Amino acid sequence: MTKTIRMSLACSVALATMVFSGPAMAGLYGPDVTAHCQASSRLEGSYETGYAAGRSLANSAWTGLGGGYNSFTGTYSIGSFNPDEIDFFRWEIIDAFLMVLRPGATEFVECRYEGMVEGAFDMLVLVNSVVIGVCVIDGAFVGEFSAHMYCDLATAFGGLGIPEWLARGPLGTCGNYFQAVCDDVFDYVSTDGNNAVNPFTSWYLASQGFFPVDYLDLTGVACEPYTIGTHFATWVSTRNNVCKY
Repeated sequence: MTKTIRMSLACSVALATMVFSGPAMAGLYGPDVTAHCQASSRLEGSYETGYAAGRSLANSAWTGLGGGYNSFTGTYSIGSFNPDEIDFFRWEIIDAFLMVLRPGATEFVECRYEGMVEGAFDMLVLVNSVVIGVCVIDGAFVGEFSAHMYCDLATAFGGLGIPEWLARGPLGTCGNYFQAVCDDVFDYVSTDGNNAVNPFTSWYLASQGFFPVDYLDLTGVACEPYTIGTHFATWVSTRNNVCKY
């Protein structure tokens, strides 16, 4: 059977971004001084100081909410931060830093402001990748063990009845990533590897040491027959329910 791949383009692009610009690359981030702030060392210094101050202020907001930060390596960790708060955190940072300067601000002040905005937003990109990474790994774990459970029962009893459909409501960033990856891994495992995991998801999971094992490889018993034909509705409903965030 031809392998199929499923996952939204938005999730794919964001996962690719996480692989190539995640926390391990925090040291590559730094002030990218705007052209007009390169006119003199004074203006350039104002921008660079602003960058450090903006990143420091955003860091304070992150650690104040329980997020982890290693000042020696410049890397971030989830700490006790609630992943469901990432949307709130992101928009509060954007709202705080994208302000309008009062009329009459000098170029020195403008450069300080521009540096602070860049510093805060660089920090936000790194933190966002940390949080999404946690949600992705959670989704992969749940998708894998849930598929194994489904296949164990379906192969033992020759199929299952159609379960009640649990409605999925509107979600934030973490929930959306969890469900997308959980669905993806559930498909891969239960179809004996014939529904391939999205390549961007695979790259990220591999970078974290997570390699999903399909049911046939694990047990020597085929589960794919219980994902098609008369079993399709049961399979889809089960995936929807077990991967609901």
